Formats: sequence, structure tokens, C-alpha cells
Amino acid sequence: MSNVENLSPDKKLSRDEIRRRIGLAPADQHSGPFTWPTPKPLPNGLAPVAPFSLEFLPDQLATWVGDISNRLQCPPDYAAVAATVALGAVIGRRVAIKPQQKTDWTEIPNIWGGFIGRPGMLKSPAMGEALKPIHHLEAEAAKDNDLARQAYEAGLQMFKLKQDVAKALTKSKLKKDGGRKDRD
Repeated sequence: MSNVENLSPDKKLSRDEIRRRIGLAPADQHSGPFTWPTPKPLPNGLAPVAPFSLEFLPDQLATWVGDISNRLQCPPDYAAVAATVALGAVIGRRVAIKPQQKTDWTEIPNIWGGFIGRPGMLKSPAMGEALKPIHHLEAEAAKDNDLARQAYEAGLQMFKLKQDVAKALTKSKLKKDGGRKDRD
């Protein structure tokens, strides 16, 4: 015989009975509202973390990040995180991962990163150095965009001039004809 009671669908349980059955309160406790237990204290110290190693990066990237770190005398983490996230942004949706061979499931790898350090730890300079190639690409794209905008504006002006000429020709033709319609 099991301990499970057969309840009819129309039988409703009280809040206290539900709590008793799931083990939140003793069956005889009916003295007021629920109170939260006393919270446990949070630990004071930080968990130990292994130092970042340039071996985690591809060789070409490790050499570059190591150079930035040595020149700025800052932890390599800062430049590595910024460089990795920047490369992920450049790659964008052009590369995908297919985790399963026999399905069409595709994942686009989005890379998120952040670094934390005390003031004066050279976080911003390291990030700036790692983002220089991106800033270069951005400047090139801005130049291309400026040229394309100028070409568009020149084409738009040419289109408007052609429209004005067409209107002027139509007006002069109408004046010349005296407003008469051509008859066949």
C-alpha cells in the first residue's frame, strides 16, 4: 500500500496542508505568516584564480597581446580580452559552428568579454592598443562611406538637373504649340 492519498478533483487542500505535505512546516504549526530563515553570511575572501597565460591564445594573437602587455606593463588579460572580442566582432556572422553532424543546427559564436581592475591598472590604454586595428578598419570604412555619399549626392544633383531640363523643354514645347493638342 502506498502513502499517496487519492484525492478527488473537487477536494481542495488548505495552504497549511500543502506546506505540511511538501515539508515546509510541521502539521501542527498554525501560528502566523511564513518567516524566512536567517540568511547565511557571504564569504569575505575571493576565490583563487589561476593567472592568465598567453598559451590560451593562437600564436599570432599571443605574440601581439604579449607585445602590448610588455610595452604598457599591464596584465595580458586586458589586451587579450579586448583583442578576442574585437576579432569576434570583425568575424561576425561569417563563421558558424555546427555542433551536430546530422542536423542543421547552427550556432553563431558571439563573444562577450570584460575585465576588472583597480584604477590605474592601464585597462583603457591596453584596450585602446588592442582595438587599434578595429579603429583603422573603421576609419577606412568611414572614408569609403564618405566617397559613396559624395557619389550619391552628385548622382542626385544630376537627376534633379535632368528633371529640371525635362520640365523646361516640356514648358517651351507647350508654349510653342499654344496649348493645342496634336491631331492625327
